[in-house]
Amino acid sequence: MSKHVKKTLALLLTALMVLSGMSVMAGAVSVYTPTGDFYKISETEYKIAPGIAENRVIVNKTSGTQQETVYAVTVDPTVGTTGFIAGYADYNGSKWKMQSVRDQAAAAAAARNENIVVAVNADIFNMSTGEPGGVLVMNGRVYKSGLGGAYFGVTKSGQIVMGDSLTQDVLDTLQEAVSGFYMIVKDGKRYGPGKSADSNVAPKTCVGQKADGSIVIVAIDGRNYPISCSLGDYDLATIMMDLGCVNVINFDGGGSTTYLAKYEREGALSLKTHPSETVERKVASSLFVTSSATPSGVFDHASLLPNNDVYTPGSEIAFTAVGVDSSGASAPLPADGAFRLDAASEGLGSVTADGKFVSNGNVGTVTVNYVTGGAVKGSTSVEIQKPDSIYFSSEEISLGFEKESDLGLTVKYRDRDIVYRAQDIVWTMSDPRLGHFDGLTFISSDSETVNGTVTAAYSGDASVSGSVALIVGKLPSVMMDFENYVDGEGNVTPAEEYWSFTRGTSQPDGRLATVHDPSAPLIGTTHNRGEVISTSIVDISSGEPVRFGNHALKLHYDFSNSRDMTTGIAMGFTEATQKVEGSPTAIGMWVYAPEGTPNLWLRVRVEDGSGTICNTNFTLECKQTNHERLGGFD
Repeated sequence: MSKHVKKTLALLLTALMVLSGMSVMAGAVSVYTPTGDFYKISETEYKIAPGIAENRVIVNKTSGTQQETVYAVTVDPTVGTTGFIAGYADYNGSKWKMQSVRDQAAAAAAARNENIVVAVNADIFNMSTGEPGGVLVMNGRVYKSGLGGAYFGVTKSGQIVMGDSLTQDVLDTLQEAVSGFYMIVKDGKRYGPGKSADSNVAPKTCVGQKADGSIVIVAIDGRNYPISCSLGDYDLATIMMDLGCVNVINFDGGGSTTYLAKYEREGALSLKTHPSETVERKVASSLFVTSSATPSGVFDHASLLPNNDVYTPGSEIAFTAVGVDSSGASAPLPADGAFRLDAASEGLGSVTADGKFVSNGNVGTVTVNYVTGGAVKGSTSVEIQKPDSIYFSSEEISLGFEKESDLGLTVKYRDRDIVYRAQDIVWTMSDPRLGHFDGLTFISSDSETVNGTVTAAYSGDASVSGSVALIVGKLPSVMMDFENYVDGEGNVTPAEEYWSFTRGTSQPDGRLATVHDPSAPLIGTTHNRGEVISTSIVDISSGEPVRFGNHALKLHYDFSNSRDMTTGIAMGFTEATQKVEGSPTAIGMWVYAPEGTPNLWLRVRVEDGSGTICNTNFTLECKQTNHERLGGFD
């Protein structure tokens, strides 16, 4: 795990950098119109199949502290080749189990002989059995009725239906259906009875419907600051309404959020989101978008890359083209095809017939066309712009000897990431003993412990710069050693007494709250699902495993009385006692667990400078059978 940490009263990550800038819109078709809570940084369209396209929208809160990456797939049901089907593990709802969305899509495609071009996770579920929380109908067969719950489905006559309370008469008409948590937008207004509007902060998956009947499937990355932060239901409803949706069902989120798509230039589904647990989680039901457009293999147009990226003046850009037929499948490029600059872009540089563009240093939008037979059969645009902000992802970085790092350098134009070159950055160091640079890579000193400051400035404008405090050669510090405590005056408190255990309660956002002695260094919480928890300090002389020193903390837990759901216990510092100095670059721990321990899910939870809880998993074994479903510790 590698997380930057800032000094504060609890274990914190680096404070959020406040981003500034105005909205920049690009892309062939815009689907997102901000209404006030968010502003748009960029928008890029990716064609998938006839009537199906993804718009990848980067937004930020007006405060500039909450950037989100929104994957919005718009499906036009009036295009006769588009469709929706529900999925489940092995495409068999008669036996409850869990399976990744990718594997569910493969099973459904084989069973139904369907061309699945979009796949997302859907319903919440029982973590022990994989039973969906609500309705599941596949190809006209009802595997679970889910009466009274929110639903999205397709009737036997092909009509798309969704609502907040499934009734028997509607169920009888369904050909395909999945459920989710609940509706968050209904009839154009925020909706969610019994739910806190800003709770359940996490990555998101949802489905919405516009007033014109088109369907919008959305996945929002999260727990990946600053690229994409998590968000709550209130903000999710805002984004969905900004996308034009009048009805929205919130699907399962958190580590379950999974979005795969097959762009028109691709031959197979590929993962577009970034799972917060680094792997694709096994889930219950899924929702798929299909395309029955028949591949012809006959060239219709070219799909070009790069698309809507930003580069510095003077850059050289290699454009590529892939042939596509009218269905979105691949097709051979014509022999006479060539790249040409659009007339409006001729003052920004030159492009060769095989796609090599060379910037002449001017700024603006470069549009490159693919021309065959005297006609334009493909087009893409990029921006050539000078950076207007340079900063580092952490205020302070600590490196060992002879370590390589990019130092978290971030270069932007109006909040958009810029593709920059080594010659675009001028580096200066307050102390040359810190190390040296090889292009954009910093290599720390090989033997000398030293502190200093590194500054990066844009070569075309020295006023655009940023600095980071750098510590080279600092030894790791131990946060929990469970040894005897020695205060500043030399007084010794035995380990068994100092590392006393305090019971706590879980707050709605998962934070730890002390309910007994606030001066105790440790606190423990549970999900309040029947778990029993206690701790003891063991000595190495007892034969218990101790990695360093003479003592270790032994955690005792009993889940035998917990309900049929994922459960867990957590240990941490009470807020009043633990401070972290500087900005550590990694957090680790030694843990001994009995061999064969089932479903061991070990994670560390830290709070960043904005108060957002961030999770990093050390083990993922529990994803094979169990999964947090009911909030709190997802």
